[in-house]
Amino acid sequence: MQEVQYRKPLEKRKAEEKEKQMKFMKNIKLETVGQSAMMVNWDNVNMVKEITTSFGEVYRELYFTNGSTVVTTETMEDLEGKLNEERKKR
Repeated sequence: MQEVQYRKPLEKRKAEEKEKQMKFMKNIKLETVGQSAMMVNWDNVNMVKEITTSFGEVYRELYFTNGSTVVTTETMEDLEGKLNEERKKR
């Protein structure tokens, strides 16, 4: 006799998928130029560009998939360190 397999209800499958996605999100906390804290889902970042102002101040611009940007004073090394810490948690 063949065993019958039942599919989980749609709501339960969606909830499990969302939970699975949350486990892989790389959320890191950044400080913006305005010194406010910001939580960034790194999966939504396209690139980081280092810029220097005419006064010699160095910043990093984060470009997001939706076209918006954020400027931070954190160095590339700081960003890499935060991402590595987040990876170790998983």
